[in-house]
Amino acid sequence: MPTTPHTPDLPALHAAKDEPPETAVRRLLIAIVGLSPQVVTETLWALRTERGFVPDVVRVILTRSARDCVVKSLLDPVEGRFHAFCRDYGLVGKIHFDESCVTVVADGEGRELDDIRTPEESAAAADTIVRVIGNACSDPNVIVHVSIAGGRKSMGFFAGYAMSLFARPGDSVSHVLVNDPFESNRDFFYPPPEEKEIVNARGESVSSREARVMLADIPIVRLRTGLPEDLLTGDASFGRAVAEVQRTLFPSTALVFRGDARGVVCDGVEVLLPPAQYAVLRWMAERAKRGESPVRPGLRHAEEEFFPLYEKLFPTRPGDVERARKAIRSDEDFLKYFQEKRSQIGAALAKKLARTTAAHFRIVTYGKRPFVAYALALESNDIQLPAAEDR
Repeated sequence: MPTTPHTPDLPALHAAKDEPPETAVRRLLIAIVGLSPQVVTETLWALRTERGFVPDVVRVILTRSARDCVVKSLLDPVEGRFHAFCRDYGLVGKIHFDESCVTVVADGEGRELDDIRTPEESAAAADTIVRVIGNACSDPNVIVHVSIAGGRKSMGFFAGYAMSLFARPGDSVSHVLVNDPFESNRDFFYPPPEEKEIVNARGESVSSREARVMLADIPIVRLRTGLPEDLLTGDASFGRAVAEVQRTLFPSTALVFRGDARGVVCDGVEVLLPPAQYAVLRWMAERAKRGESPVRPGLRHAEEEFFPLYEKLFPTRPGDVERARKAIRSDEDFLKYFQEKRSQIGAALAKKLARTTAAHFRIVTYGKRPFVAYALALESNDIQLPAAEDR
């Protein structure tokens, strides 16, 4: 069976010296890179110069064919241009970027990809990028900046889309722009503090002072609230994340109860529930299906209506029902029991569904204390009970 390739944890992000670790705002640059590693140092220069943004960690995502080029050009201890940039601008030891920060896109078997030539390889690249960016955006103490300037065009698209899925306020996306004849010049990596002569493609010498390196902000539509909680860390495929957002934007209100009394299907997503929670939700659904008014669980008739249904749904678990009955000595006890199960159902829905989608299937309240009543806010035709009982 294919396995999900492991995405290495981010290197520890160090806090600024004058900030306590628990409150420090830390910065991460994630760059999509191909065979032009210059985009990393150009982006670093532009972020520092234009924004005053110096990342604590740089992480690059690339194919295997680009890895050796990037490692040699940027990370060689003697000639690496990343180390030269840090020396030139007084940043030695302030930015963590080494081979542990290099992520190579891999397929479902964990095999690193030389390039992206097929639809399957494109999907694998998307999944890798989503995992890295989703994981980074799940850390509340980290600000994420993503550069989409390098690599295959599809990789840049996936990175931008991943930021739409996961980015929070403060996270950002950019493309770095460099004027001719410095763009893609193999000898130009960033404007140095002291003037240097660079040889262009025609063999002519030009001054580094003529270089213009600029950041172009890429606006994104933030769709993070459209994802269920279990996807917010990026531990899902690109396709599933997109499908969940689509489901949020175009929700269905169909609530389907499985015949085995194990769970429900909400807007096409299966949610498994323990017996007591299932019984409470089923009770609310059957009342809504019959068009009955909201119920007040603090009244005796509510308890007398619920427990026979619980016993009917789980005839092989009489002990569960009996224990619940014995624990309830008053109408107030049953109200507390119901409220506890309602809260647990809400949490189970929130874990599997986006917040806005889960809201369609929650048990809602009507009225004010002490006359609060409860019901599902669904139409009868939105609820599907097992075939023999759908009435």
